[in-house]
Amino acid sequence: MLGDYYAMAAIRRAKIPLDAHVLDVGCGSGQLIRDMKYLGYEHVSGVDPYIPRDLRYDDGVVVLKRALTEMEGAFDVVMLHHSFEHMPEPARALSELGRLLAAGGRILIRIPIAGSYAWRRYGVSWMHLDAPRHMFLHTPTSMQRMADHVGLRVITTAFEGNPSQFIGSEQYERNIPLTDPRSAYSGGMRRWTGWWRARRLRARAEELNRAGDGDWACFELQA
Repeated sequence: MLGDYYAMAAIRRAKIPLDAHVLDVGCGSGQLIRDMKYLGYEHVSGVDPYIPRDLRYDDGVVVLKRALTEMEGAFDVVMLHHSFEHMPEPARALSELGRLLAAGGRILIRIPIAGSYAWRRYGVSWMHLDAPRHMFLHTPTSMQRMADHVGLRVITTAFEGNPSQFIGSEQYERNIPLTDPRSAYSGGMRRWTGWWRARRLRARAEELNRAGDGDWACFELQA
């Protein structure tokens, strides 16, 4: 099965050409860009400072163990799929991302959204608060201001919240961690129960997305 559905949907929505030079920042083992390679993307690579060593795969995909400040090159698309919120200096990171863009290049940043319905409804139990791993949480306004500060501009914002904002947050309200045997995200029958409930909640999540109130968003930026 190919990749994370939501990441792939964002890539498709951005209409990234198959011959684009793409860098995935904070990509872990690089599974997403390996899936992209399988689907025909010719020039994909990744960077993550927390992997144990550089990774070089038989399909030609390379993931480098480097910090953003150590990266060189000019990329048509630099993308961050839920890695930006883990960075301790987001403004500096955004400036470095801009430095890596080719002329006309784009940055895709997918992050949780503070101030969203789920944030207001669940408060400290909101699943995607995820302290202390999430160091900074942004709103569309704060992303725009930070982009302005480093000489970039937000050209599109797409909300992409999903049923996890309800299911996971309600579990947290009952003091049930995601990995707990009682969790809908655990194995066996509970996983199927969670899947069926997610189907029922998807319409509500999409309603919030259309209203600009979903708890995830993808920001597309350019210089």
